[in-house]
This record gives sequence, C-alpha cells and structure tokens, in this order.
Amino acid sequence: MRQLRAFQIVAFVVVTLTYAYVHLYVDFDFPRELVRITGVTVNGTVGDQSESIDASASETADENTPRAFNEPLAPSSDLCEELVRISSDHRRVIELLTRAQFPSALSPTDYDDSSIALQPASSVEFECDAGKTLDESRNIVDVFLFGGGEVDTLEIRLYELHPVVDKFIAVTSNVTHKGEATFDALESLLQTARFESFRDKVEIFKHAQAGAAAPNGVNFQFEAEKESAIARELAKRYDEKTLVIFGHVDEIPAREDVWKAARCETALPGNFGIWFPYGNLNFAFRSDFPARNMPWTLGDPGVTVANRLYQMLLPRGRMEHVLGRGFHATNYCFPPQYILKMMTATEYGGFDDFIGNIKSGTNKTCEQTMQELRLFCLNDPVRALGARMRRVDDLVKAGENAEQFYTPLALRLSNMTRYPSWDPTGQAIDQRATILPGVR
Repeated sequence: MRQLRAFQIVAFVVVTLTYAYVHLYVDFDFPRELVRITGVTVNGTVGDQSESIDASASETADENTPRAFNEPLAPSSDLCEELVRISSDHRRVIELLTRAQFPSALSPTDYDDSSIALQPASSVEFECDAGKTLDESRNIVDVFLFGGGEVDTLEIRLYELHPVVDKFIAVTSNVTHKGEATFDALESLLQTARFESFRDKVEIFKHAQAGAAAPNGVNFQFEAEKESAIARELAKRYDEKTLVIFGHVDEIPAREDVWKAARCETALPGNFGIWFPYGNLNFAFRSDFPARNMPWTLGDPGVTVANRLYQMLLPRGRMEHVLGRGFHATNYCFPPQYILKMMTATEYGGFDDFIGNIKSGTNKTCEQTMQELRLFCLNDPVRALGARMRRVDDLVKAGENAEQFYTPLALRLSNMTRYPSWDPTGQAIDQRATILPGVR
C-alpha cells in the first residue's frame, strides 16, 4: 500500500510539473508561477493527536467566531489592499480569505441572512435495478478532507449528500497541506445561518500535526497523515455494516449514486468517476487517475466498509468497480479561494508573486485585479493543457456518455447567482471578491 501511494504521489507531481512547465510560457498579464512546483520536501515529523467535535452542539464564543458583519476587520479600503498590508502573516491572510466566503454571494455583506440559505431535502427516493434492492439499507458516512477555506464547495457537497448519508465527518488539521498554521473555520462556519440546516449531521475530526512548513514546496505527507488518522479512527468505531465515502471536499459524488450505494447490491470497494472540469464547466480534463473505462474522469472518491478504509484510502481510480458519477470542484475560480489554494494546497504556489502583482498594478482597481485572476484561472488550463482539455459538447458528439458530466444540484438552482465564479463565460460577478469581510 505504501509503495502504491508513493507511486501515485510521484505520478501526480509529474503531471502537475508538466502543467506548471507549460504554464511558464503562457502570454498573460499574471505572474507565470501562480501554479508553481519547486520540488518535494520530505522533512518534518507529524504528531498523532486527534479529536472529534459534534458541530451541532458546538459553541461559537472563541477567536474563530465571525465578527458582526458591520464591524470592520481592518482600516484597509478593500480586500486587495488588506492582502498587501498583512501579506507577511500567512495565518491572517488565510483567515481573511476564508471569511470572504462566510456570507453567500447572494448576500455578500451579511453573515446571517437566513432567507437565502439552502435547505436540504428531508428525504429522497430513487430506484435500484431490478432484483438489486437490499433487504435492509446500509448506513453510510461521508468522510472528506477539508482544508478550511473551501466554503462554497462545502455548501455544494452538503446540499448534494445531506439527504442520502447518515453522517458527515470533515477531517481538518491545525496546519495547511504546506505545514503552515491555518485558520480553524469550520466550527464557527457551521453556526452561521448559511450552514445551520446542515450541521445536525456534521462531525469535525481534528488531527493535530507538527512538521516543517514548506510554503513553496510540495509535501504530500500532511495529506497522507490525515488519511491514515481517520482510517484508524473509523476502524475503531465501525464494523462492516457501515459504509464510508472517502475523498476530498471537492470530490463530490452524485446524490442518486450515493443513495444506490447504500440501498442496492453494490460490489465493493469501488470508486466514483467524477467529471473534472478544472474550473471551467465547458470543458473536461483527462486526468492520470480516471475511473475504469471513463477517461474523462477522476477515480475518486472511494466507497468501502468503514472498518477497512485503511486498505483503500484515496482510490485514484484503482478500484475495479465504478459506482457512479460526480463532480470535481477543484480549481474553483472565485479569486479569494484561488489565492487560498496558492497558499494551502499541496501542489500549488505563487502567493508572493500575486502580492507583487497587486503592488505593481498601481492603475488597477481591486475589481480589475480580481477579475483578471479569475479569467486566468478559468482559461489558463485550457491553453496550457492542450488536448487533455476538451469541450464537453465535442466529447458527447464523439460518443462519450453525456450523463458522466454531472453538475451538482446546488449549481443548478440559481443560474450562477449563488456561485458566480462557476460561470464559464466569466461574466457573472461575485462582490465578495473585493469586499472586506465585516464591512458593509
């Protein structure tokens, strides 16, 4: 298993390096190293201290509690100015960018506008294939790694799966995937009106880690340690009667197919085949780890019995059985989230270059700076990855099954007004990209 995991890491880094290399030669106004790979670090030791928190009963009177929406965070006039002012303090930057997503895009200056909150379905029903219905449905727990800042993506996932899973376990840490101190957002986030209706099923599993920070390096150890910690925990809690979905928060399986995994005869372990738009809904990316016979997908997340998760971990398409469709919400082009990814995601980099770009853009407004970054995120993979990025319409015309290009239910609800940065035209505007959190 360790050898296989090592192979997956090396292969993933090679692919990402290829993208970064091509990226350096793109003729664009933004820094050429927004997605930068500088080598793999192997130093650093990781502790093994974990705790679980029942989000439905947690309190919010701590340093992570959202400030009142009319209380200024800082004297800066907009998000760009504040990013420059605090850029040397990465933990504060992570907090600022995370708080930018606390309110919904539908109400960008109000943390507590319950009138626009998504309400999960109380129950849903689908059908198994003839003769495949189980006499008794299985419990199913959705376990995902949560980096802390993927707030919109978390909402999309919870809305998709709340009616078909028995529980969510969000696996968090005190450090980013680059080993730097992070902002613990999830407890207080779940107390907001936006997430109140979901928190009854959410548990937070905190894994304390300590290691050498590598803000400009690539070290998959921090992710791997969290995977192992939650696998050990589930082996203690559950037996073979409970299933577990396991992946990252942005690896979102389709609601119907999760329902079937729990209620229909299903060969396990297996993985989903999730569509990989790379931030642009008009396109699909051909990944190196597709689900079997589904080249335009990523073979995650996986499903297995909970007490044997340690035997599977992240499947990356290794499983023989494909359990259904889904959506890979990576490379989300909401500018604060994209900047967060530069700082916190294992294989990304470029934050210092971005700050330098803001400083040098003396004649640009914050709106212009953020829109340029958004368009760069939206279009650069299409330019840099060549034949590995194909238009979905062209793939369907060429014979690919249209059903595999699954759009999560939350993305279908509001015609891009709830998540403007998923608009593939780049035209829908998200005011949160420039507003200071806590300022009307």
